[in-house]
Amino acid sequence: MFVPKTSPAPTPTAAAAPPQHFAPAPQQMQQIPQPAAPAPPPPPPALTGPLANINIMNVDTSQVEPALRPVVKSLGGLFSYCAATARVSPASQAPGKKREMEDNSKRLGQLFWKLNSRCGGPSAWLPKCISL
Repeated sequence: MFVPKTSPAPTPTAAAAPPQHFAPAPQQMQQIPQPAAPAPPPPPPALTGPLANINIMNVDTSQVEPALRPVVKSLGGLFSYCAATARVSPASQAPGKKREMEDNSKRLGQLFWKLNSRCGGPSAWLPKCISL
């Protein structure tokens, strides 16, 4: 047979507090959270470096300083001469030479990009490039 346990009787306290019921303040009931408006998309990041596929054939040199334009022209001419010689010479048809010319094209493209965007200021580039 099942006999339920009885709990001991609560002892009365000296000052029984009335039971408290939670009731939100009237101003809290009026504030209904509004759905947040979608944030506008962030602006595209500014280019901090040359494009990954930049080379001497697709670089923009329109903003190069006038003092550095002869440097860009002579380096571009030297590269074109080397590329033309590499196409004609049977010894330079090796895959290693082709890869070397592509690397040089990328390096010159990055240099021209830096000259065009004036990275480092004219004081940093002018003496180095004119000494070439």
